[in-house]
Amino acid sequence: GFKMSKSLKNFITIRQALENNTARQIRMCFLLHKYNAPMDYGDNTMSHAMSIEKIFVEFFHNVKAIMREGKIINVQRWDSSARELQLAVASATNGVDEALKDDFDTPTCISVLADLVKATNLYISDCTTNERTPVSLVIRNAAKCVTKIFKTFGLIPESSGVEIGFPVFAGEEGGEEKLAPLLDALIDFRSSVRDMARTKDIKGGLEE
Repeated sequence: GFKMSKSLKNFITIRQALENNTARQIRMCFLLHKYNAPMDYGDNTMSHAMSIEKIFVEFFHNVKAIMREGKIINVQRWDSSARELQLAVASATNGVDEALKDDFDTPTCISVLADLVKATNLYISDCTTNERTPVSLVIRNAAKCVTKIFKTFGLIPESSGVEIGFPVFAGEEGGEEKLAPLLDALIDFRSSVRDMARTKDIKGGLEE
């Protein structure tokens, strides 16, 4: 391969990279590659990192919407699906631990967390389809698991003060309050999907 140098125009500083992407996206890009393996920094690489970031952003938004819908203190029935998701949380925790012990394999860590997000999304979708109230606690546990690892990796600042998800409107006050309208919109959308499911007209609800 070629050496990195400004004369060859294949050299870029972190400051230059931050002109096109956020610090979180760049960190995600690094985490998707082994620390001791070559990394081809370019549009395709960053696009992939941004697509992975988007998966987690949307996941955290959905979780926060569900947390606003119901309180953990409410009586909730732990069925087999909820128990399976809790087992997935424990499995993800162990998977990340094993990956880090295996020569700090961060790409596998991100993959493990993405699988947990997928399992949680499937659980939420199944609850909506079958008109069941999701167990908020198990969904919260999944989100806290992802958040904890992201704090370890520097994707979420330890000083952010958030318990779940990425900090909102960093540097501004009232971030969560500003996110409230979006979360309320997600809650309304979930409610409309449930109503349409009862009448078997889900397509109509999605078109509105």
